[in-house]
Amino acid sequence: MKETSSAPKRFSMIPSYVWELVSGIWITIFVMLLVCFVFPKSIVAFDKPDFALGLLLGGIAASLGAYHLWYTLNIALCLGEGGAVKKLAIHNTVRYLCFAAIIAFAGLCGRPNVIAVFLGIFALKPGAYLQPLVHRLVVRLADRS
Repeated sequence: MKETSSAPKRFSMIPSYVWELVSGIWITIFVMLLVCFVFPKSIVAFDKPDFALGLLLGGIAASLGAYHLWYTLNIALCLGEGGAVKKLAIHNTVRYLCFAAIIAFAGLCGRPNVIAVFLGIFALKPGAYLQPLVHRLVVRLADRS
């Protein structure tokens, strides 16, 4: 039987560690949102809906950045040393320019908090540290079923 949609196949090609990294990013975003809404307005000196919107925008950007990072490394591993260095430099520059454009967009719009967008993009870092923890959790859950 012929498959009608290529979307499930395309997403199944992404390795589990990328999904675990993205899960770590969203765990970090959730913790930041929880902290944002738990503290009273007198302590947190920013508009909470704008901050939440900025975190969500940054989280989406970080998730796409994680996918792009995997994609770039996957391509570079198939190239020779010289070609890999050039390809990594180009793709890293593109990724950082996209992050800068998203932050600039937030700054020009004024609606999402720019600091929150930056924190959301920076969630890529704690997400990378949480990836082994998420992996162990996934393995334990898979062993139970």
